[in-house]
Amino acid sequence: MINNYKTLQAFFTKKGIEKSVQVNKLIKGRPLDNMEFMQWMKSFFDRETGGMGVPEDYDPVGRRMVCKTGDFKGPNGTAGGRPSSATKRATPTGLSNKPTSARVRKPTTLTKRPASGSSGKATPPPAAAARPAAGDDCGEAKPDHGDSAAYSAELAAREEEIKELTAQVNELRLQAEESLREREFYYGKLREIEILCQTPNISDNPMIKVVEQVLYAPNEEQAREIVRQTQMEYAGQVYVDAEEQNGAGEGQENGG
Repeated sequence: MINNYKTLQAFFTKKGIEKSVQVNKLIKGRPLDNMEFMQWMKSFFDRETGGMGVPEDYDPVGRRMVCKTGDFKGPNGTAGGRPSSATKRATPTGLSNKPTSARVRKPTTLTKRPASGSSGKATPPPAAAARPAAGDDCGEAKPDHGDSAAYSAELAAREEEIKELTAQVNELRLQAEESLREREFYYGKLREIEILCQTPNISDNPMIKVVEQVLYAPNEEQAREIVRQTQMEYAGQVYVDAEEQNGAGEGQENGG
């Protein structure tokens, strides 16, 4: 399930969707966290599709059957909601009482043997034989302190790397937000100029016509050419801005 959330987060990142999937909260199964995520998913679907309903030919059970996670699980935990044949064979009606009766008779015979006095040795109970001796580690390997130190060092390095990457992501996010604000700012100015150029009694002005041509020029080079032609027509010479003048000066120095 964690891999599914990671795949979903990777898809959001690839498509530029600003949504962080809180995996550590969702895997705990808390109702509020999961309900909030599903509400966001529903609102995102409605916003992107315009509230389009689910197609009538959509078969969720059929889609589930072809997924890598396995068959659709019904309410009783079996595929398709039907009890499996293996479950039926595992609990036949006629044999359900036999193992119980055998387990009841076996302890009875063990308790009667010491009472007969025929043998001085009593069979130890199974529980006593199953108990581990004092100090027995049950075959478990003791932790290696060297490996633990190396793991701690690697974990600290990973955490530091995560902090650096998080700082980079935050910086890029701020830059993207700043670029978006600048774009909206200049777009608003251009829109106001366009409205002014389309105002009656103003749109007939020849200079307004030139401004409108610059606004609707398909690329920067054509817009610059319109400006130069207008300068030559009305001012008798071409005026360049400081950036173009600096670029021309650098080109002359490199050529000289």
